[in-house]
Amino acid sequence: MDIKASAHSQLIFRLLVVGSALLPGAIISAYLFPRALPWWLDGGNWLKHMHAIQGNTYPMWGEGSWQYPPLFSIILAGLSGLVADEILALKVGAVLVFSLRPLTTYFFVRELFHDRVAGLAAAWLAGFAPIFIEMMGWGGYPNLLAVSILPLAYYGIVRYSRSSSLKSLVILVSFSALIPLAHHLTFLVFVGSLVAWAFLSAIFDRGSLKAQVLALAGSLSAFALYRLVSGPSQFLLFNEAAFYHLTFTIESGLVLWMFKNAALFVLLYLAVISSVFLLLFEKGFRRAGLLLASWGVIPILLTQGYLAGLSLDYARIFFFMAQPFMILAAAPFAFRNEVTLFVSLGGFRSAVREFADLLKFGGGRVSLNPLKHVLAFVVLILASVSVLVTPFVGAAAVRNVDLWYNGRDAYGDQEKLDVAKFIALNSPRDAVILAEDSMGRWIEGYAQRRVLFHHDPMFLFMQGELEREYVARAILLSNFGIRDGYAWVLDQAPYGIFAPIISLFMRGDYFNVVYLNESSTSVEWVDISTDVVSNRTLKEATSRNVFWVERSSQRAVLGVEYDFGSVRVVRQVAVEASDPKIVLSFRVDAVSEGVILQRLSVALDKWEKRVFFEARLLSDRIVRIETDVGRIYLSSSSDSAFPFVFKAARLSQKLEGWISVWSVGKPNDGGLLTYDRLSLVQQYGVQYLVVPKRYVVPVNQKVSIGLHSLDFYDNLLADPLFQIVHANDRALILSTRS
Repeated sequence: MDIKASAHSQLIFRLLVVGSALLPGAIISAYLFPRALPWWLDGGNWLKHMHAIQGNTYPMWGEGSWQYPPLFSIILAGLSGLVADEILALKVGAVLVFSLRPLTTYFFVRELFHDRVAGLAAAWLAGFAPIFIEMMGWGGYPNLLAVSILPLAYYGIVRYSRSSSLKSLVILVSFSALIPLAHHLTFLVFVGSLVAWAFLSAIFDRGSLKAQVLALAGSLSAFALYRLVSGPSQFLLFNEAAFYHLTFTIESGLVLWMFKNAALFVLLYLAVISSVFLLLFEKGFRRAGLLLASWGVIPILLTQGYLAGLSLDYARIFFFMAQPFMILAAAPFAFRNEVTLFVSLGGFRSAVREFADLLKFGGGRVSLNPLKHVLAFVVLILASVSVLVTPFVGAAAVRNVDLWYNGRDAYGDQEKLDVAKFIALNSPRDAVILAEDSMGRWIEGYAQRRVLFHHDPMFLFMQGELEREYVARAILLSNFGIRDGYAWVLDQAPYGIFAPIISLFMRGDYFNVVYLNESSTSVEWVDISTDVVSNRTLKEATSRNVFWVERSSQRAVLGVEYDFGSVRVVRQVAVEASDPKIVLSFRVDAVSEGVILQRLSVALDKWEKRVFFEARLLSDRIVRIETDVGRIYLSSSSDSAFPFVFKAARLSQKLEGWISVWSVGKPNDGGLLTYDRLSLVQQYGVQYLVVPKRYVVPVNQKVSIGLHSLDFYDNLLADPLFQIVHANDRALILSTRS
């Protein structure tokens, strides 16, 4: 009977271990597999890298096939060959690397504490940790693969430090060597943690030092060999936009975002702090304490790498502390015997004693230190509640991830796949497509075409990506443009109302701050023969003519003439090399007798994503505005701002005015550049553009129900250079005319 009961208990225990991987994987799968594509955009990037190692390097723009750690791409290629459907293979691969992590965590923690219950608790905490569910959402599959391998590398180190067997050595070296082939940031954290652990071990625990050195040598050797095979690095160690915008400070909001639930975080935090105390002061567990402390602290220290001038995604590095954090929260289960002894000595009621006996599966150490008994009892209660609560928080996080990424993706899901299929079937294999990042990644991954991305520069870390992003931005947002180190003028005339957009270089990127709104900028005049007052917007001009007034390497002036028949408005924008000021000038002339000018009202509107906090009037008619991206300055010959109203003299047939916009700060590298859209399209061979379709229209308002994109992309639809060749519910595909 005892043997049967023991076998039954073993079966239940094993099912619980397997369940820590299967249950979160099943919940993820319930949302992921019904979709046409995985969430967000990174999945398309992994398809592109898979195709590159299979031989199709055209979409890579010259990036080496092995520049990015190839392990997940190799696995994906194998899965794709098995299921004969690369999208299905991508989903299967994502779920596999997500579900693998709880199992590897179990084996590592069981070895670390010589306690399988602690391993089980750690596996359930790891399986439902919200930050790894978020990682699934943004498509960080190589990252998930690497953090699944990481516990196995530590497992090998701990095992080898206890028994220097050949099997332990093989495990240690093999998994340590796989980490640099899986993910760069994980490799950085692993090496940093090993160095810190070795340093602490040299002082407190020399018994594990040899294993740490072997792991470090194995990982660094694998990295060196991998870099030798992949060729010179094409990664950028300094990205100015990333330097300013991804600089990391620990904030309560980010920490709570990692764990999704304040109560869960408090429970875990208290359990972790208490566990550190127990581990470091219990001689038998000191090695475990030093390892987990090193692993947890190094990601926090690495977030300060910007002080050395390195530009990395520091928030993602910080997220690596979640893994040791969860393991530390499970550590109290290794002190179950302390709790049992405390309960029996303290005379707690039988119910509490039975609870403690239930927890006692065997293993753990016994000490008669009453203080430690109390602490072990309290922290075990905290850890037990955490293990019970985390699956519910994690399950809710899956739904929230699904809602979040569906809500912020302008291209939908099935519609995105429809676009990629259309491009694959209707464009030459050497075609160049222009698209935003969330659509473009799937075009280059699924359709296997080159894509010019419009993408946030702070996330561009490969050579050539930033230059191509500037080209994509120029084509999407402007028909003509001027750019220097201080500013970028993106002018949509004569096809769009954003004429021009003023973008200033601040904190490592050109940020759109204001634009002249042609639909709100108006000119007013009086015909004295009829006393009729006319007020017309620039958008209502009978014709618009764009021309270069001056175009040299030192100064560029772009002009637009608006003809209203009896009145003509000329608007110019001037940029001088080495001068941070952008000058908008206006001249209004009455070209008919009997027409008297009244006023010109210029709507210089705030870009929709900008936040203006405070405007302050300085001396010399200068307004300083505090924005979300830094200070900007405006000056004008008008008497008012927003709108800027220029009044004509009495009975005048001429009106002039100017507005200047600038910022103060370090300029971007490079001289003064001018361009036009047609030349860029021809230079880069762009054959198709993909833009989101406006699919939500206001109710009870007059609105065009024709095909439209977002307001700032509508200029493309008016440009005769392009024609719409395909549309679905969420996207428009434009082709370039011959």
